[in-house]
Amino acid sequence: LHVEEGKLVPLEKIRGRKKVLKRMLDMMDERGDTISEQTIALCHSDDEATVLDLKQMIVERFNPKNIEIYSIGSTIGAHVGPGTMGLFFLNKRP
Repeated sequence: LHVEEGKLVPLEKIRGRKKVLKRMLDMMDERGDTISEQTIALCHSDDEATVLDLKQMIVERFNPKNIEIYSIGSTIGAHVGPGTMGLFFLNKRP
């Protein structure tokens, strides 16, 4: 998801966990600004193993300054369901 005119809209629909993780990394590469100097944030809804795999993939590919991991709270978690992940980084300036 991303924000357009104050609304959350889907970027793409990709099937399969491995394909999704690869696409997340590719989007970081396409859009990210000096990722090696950033603190990256990851969040998850009851899927710590996958978010740790994603963290390792990010470290291997970008080696950022820091990566923080958070759990998605119960209110949001009730809407998105288990297995949801979020990735936060700074985009390149237009």
